[in-house]
Amino acid sequence: MSVSSIYVPLHRNPIEYWLTASPRRFMGAFRHNDRWGSMYCGFILPYGMPGQWAYPLWIAGNNLTTQDYKVNTGGCPWGASSVPSGWLYCPSGRWQATPTASGPSGGRGYGIQIWPYSMYPTSDYPLWYKPLKDRTGVERYPITNMIFYCLNGNESGTFGEPDGLCHVTSWGASGGDILTYGGREYLLIQRELSTANNTSAAMLLE
Repeated sequence: MSVSSIYVPLHRNPIEYWLTASPRRFMGAFRHNDRWGSMYCGFILPYGMPGQWAYPLWIAGNNLTTQDYKVNTGGCPWGASSVPSGWLYCPSGRWQATPTASGPSGGRGYGIQIWPYSMYPTSDYPLWYKPLKDRTGVERYPITNMIFYCLNGNESGTFGEPDGLCHVTSWGASGGDILTYGGREYLLIQRELSTANNTSAAMLLE
């Protein structure tokens, strides 16, 4: 299948940025004033043996169309919008867009989804996934894994999770904050201009 380009908006003025890499992948987050861009390129942590999925590659950015920091139409790698933002090289040998939708209809819809963003509750689905907002102790913002899955179509299954990119609610925090979990530091990043609790992520700074 034809694979479209992945875009991350930059700016001619100074940009605050964070870049991190491992032997398996590299990630980045970029901020100009209150606007964010982010990317992921490399292997995920697959739920399977190497013989089942030898090349679990995910390439993702803000979305699959050109944009700049002047508009708020961009997505993010974890896809907290209705716009696909990346490509996953599936066990079948096909590239599939990620995610194909978000919200309750996306959680049950066709194509590759990313949990838990695909299952945030609405008035129609109030019992869908609700992230933890707080807990006692030092670690106030618990993180959960992002998980690639598909409920129907040619790629049905649960595939794995990004390496070092996790879900976290932004309740009580903001983009650019450093969160510490188990002695490891994570950067809280946002989708473009959004500050909603269900559009943030935590990027491992190592």
